[in-house]
Amino acid sequence: MALSFVSSGLRLTYAFASAFAFAFAFAFAFAFAVDLELWLRLGFGPARPVTRDAIAGPKGDAHGCAS
Repeated sequence: MALSFVSSGLRLTYAFASAFAFAFAFAFAFAFAVDLELWLRLGFGPARPVTRDAIAGPKGDAHGCAS
C-alpha cells in the first residue's frame, strides 16, 4: 500500500516537472523569437559587408549633386 502512494507521488512529480520544463522551454523560445524580431526591426541585425563605396563615403556636394 505504501509503495502505491510512493509510485503515484513520483508519477505526479514527474508530470509536474515535465509540464514545467515544457512551459519554460516554450516561454524561452517565444521570448527569444520576439526579442530577435525586435532587434532586427531596430536595425541591430547582421553587419553589412564593407565595400569600397561605403569606405569612400557619399559622392557629390551637400545637395547630392555630382561635381
